[in-house]
Amino acid sequence: MRNILMALFCFSLTFKSYGLVNYSKSNKSQSTLKVRPSKVSKSFSKKSSTRIVFDIESETFTNRNSRDKFDLYKFHVGSQISNGIGFYLKTEMGAPDEEGESLGFGNSEFVTMIDWVGGRNQNNASLYVLAGFVLPGSSDGVGHDRNDQMLGLVTQRNFGLLSASASFVHYFLGESENTSLSSYDRAEVKVSYSFSSLVRMGLDVSFISTTGLVISGESNSFTEYSPYLHVVLGQRSNLKIGAKYSSKNLDGGSFSDFRQWDLGSFTGNSIYASLGFSI
Repeated sequence: MRNILMALFCFSLTFKSYGLVNYSKSNKSQSTLKVRPSKVSKSFSKKSSTRIVFDIESETFTNRNSRDKFDLYKFHVGSQISNGIGFYLKTEMGAPDEEGESLGFGNSEFVTMIDWVGGRNQNNASLYVLAGFVLPGSSDGVGHDRNDQMLGLVTQRNFGLLSASASFVHYFLGESENTSLSSYDRAEVKVSYSFSSLVRMGLDVSFISTTGLVISGESNSFTEYSPYLHVVLGQRSNLKIGAKYSSKNLDGGSFSDFRQWDLGSFTGNSIYASLGFSI
């Protein structure tokens, strides 16, 4: 499951106001007092407006043994479809950092997020169901040739300035001619702390289990660590910089043979930077 851009959901709220009638005796005729619109309803109206979020990310992987590099570029867009339902779309392209190499398209992923409990409850917790699919890359690209589906759960809770989430995703893998991957599961724990309204630091820890990632039938389980810094640049823009480190790395082979770039940390450590904005 990729770094994914999480979508925000809104609650339904009905506010009714009624005119007040002055029935006291007066030389003036009865009049109806106008009630000003509620500030709460105004505020909610702004929050409930649909917002589209974009993200552009650049990531560079470095093989621990050969020191070869691979550049990967990711593009995300996300929004809410209706109350309680959101989506994000991701696509990627990349190439080895060598002379004569040109960028090739990778895989594209579409994921919907469904609010299972109807918004945050009294404990400030939330639960979402994830469902989506991964499309094959081009024949001359850097991605795999499978049609995959995925299903998972994400839960999140805030503790003051501290935010924590946990997720699990299972991938239903399609047939492939250029990869040997036959099973893929990913569990993830995320923790972040807000130093202010503009600066947040966090750590993502992913527990990944695969079969056939490199060699057919071979099991590979490893842990990926990703610390990051998130900075708000403006009302509708932000910057995120971070790194990824895997507990296990690819021993041999080249970047050109690797086709599963959401597990790119298995090829070597990486650093990344992403610029996000919304409209």
